[in-house]
Amino acid sequence: MNASDYHDLLLFCSDEGLAAPPLSVALADAVRRTGTRAFGASVQTPAGVDAFHLGCTGHGVNSNVLRYELLYGPLAIVLSRRWGNAYDDSGDAARRIARAFELAAQAMALIDKLADQGRLLGQRLLVVDTENEQAGWNWVAVGQEEHTILKRDDRLIPIRAAVQSLIDKEQGHVE
Repeated sequence: MNASDYHDLLLFCSDEGLAAPPLSVALADAVRRTGTRAFGASVQTPAGVDAFHLGCTGHGVNSNVLRYELLYGPLAIVLSRRWGNAYDDSGDAARRIARAFELAAQAMALIDKLADQGRLLGQRLLVVDTENEQAGWNWVAVGQEEHTILKRDDRLIPIRAAVQSLIDKEQGHVE
């Protein structure tokens, strides 16, 4: 474990007033600082490669975002939230990010459960939840991600809709 870089990630989040991003133990053990305000990890697992990236990007005083990307078994998440902008309420932004991270952690737990039951073979749950780009979610065949049409539900942010889809799948409901 590179405890120093993982500690730097936790310290970065604390200093910024952010919740720590959800990571598997293996990814947490592999965290590396990839930039001044960026961290990443990649690990080989029996099912393939798991990876994550967290970083702040942008320019100027009002176009900055926090971006979190996770590939965790059959789960692929891209989250992007406004962060560190001069005219934004930082408390509100931190709460939006924390809620998105909570939902991502819930999705990871449900993915683990369903994968352990063999109920996700050949499937990937793709979630793109951004405030500035095309957003949505969908189940796709592994290897067909680039041909995916994302579903949208105007009542739910995409990560919440994806978690609901996992709950439905866990309970045996078919989409």
